[in-house]
Amino acid sequence: MPASELSQGASAEPYPQYKSIYGAVFDGSSNYNAFQVRVNKRMSHGIAFLLNYAWSKTMDTGTSNGHYESIDVWQNAFDPSANYGLSQLDVPHTLNGYATWELPFGKGRDIALNGIADEVLGGWRITGVFQAHSGIAFTPVVGTADQSNSQAAQCYCGFQWLPNVDTTVSTKASNPGINGWFNTAAFSVPANNTFGNARRNMLRGPDWRDVDFSLGKTFWIPDTRLHMEIRADAFDALNNPNFSQPSAGIGSGGAGTITSSNTSRQLQLGARITF
Repeated sequence: MPASELSQGASAEPYPQYKSIYGAVFDGSSNYNAFQVRVNKRMSHGIAFLLNYAWSKTMDTGTSNGHYESIDVWQNAFDPSANYGLSQLDVPHTLNGYATWELPFGKGRDIALNGIADEVLGGWRITGVFQAHSGIAFTPVVGTADQSNSQAAQCYCGFQWLPNVDTTVSTKASNPGINGWFNTAAFSVPANNTFGNARRNMLRGPDWRDVDFSLGKTFWIPDTRLHMEIRADAFDALNNPNFSQPSAGIGSGGAGTITSSNTSRQLQLGARITF
């Protein structure tokens, strides 16, 4: 319902005598466009790698799993087109892949070794797995009590009162960081009995970067066809902080701040016998 149709003391619900009426209305729309590139080198001379890159854009009127009536965020159920924006799944840039190098020394490799030399230098393999992608889109919301007079908050199905955006001010922080990821001065709490003009998923959170390394060595068990592999794995080997989404509640304390991160370096040792 347009903001102009909301009036003081009048409910925006079409049937205010009912507390709630559950229903699933499939009137949404979505689209996805992408440019994708893959470079693949199969194993030869001990080297293999795979590189994937996608430049994409996903837009919809609501992101859902398709089996439930709820969507991620909406403000006006009577105007689905007003909810059209970046999808919750939108990631403009995605880069991932792996590289493996089997050192050419040791039994069964290009430079054969025997005895102590094979035990020390033979059978080593280095693998790296990496991924990097743009941050996830999110919606600024009013972090105080809902005064839109829409009564929609009673449905428990994704309703949020959205703030107003000052179009003369950039929504980007001059120096984005954990203490201020976006410019909160560009947003304000709407007047009572009105909807905000902020767009769904108009802001984007921090990028994601991760590199994992693995160092392994294969030992052949004498007089058998068995071999044992020992390996050391380092997850998030560079210990790069991948921050969570910032607080999106306009009008409440802490808006724009990031209070947690998602990853930290982890080390793992293991062994495996193959037969």
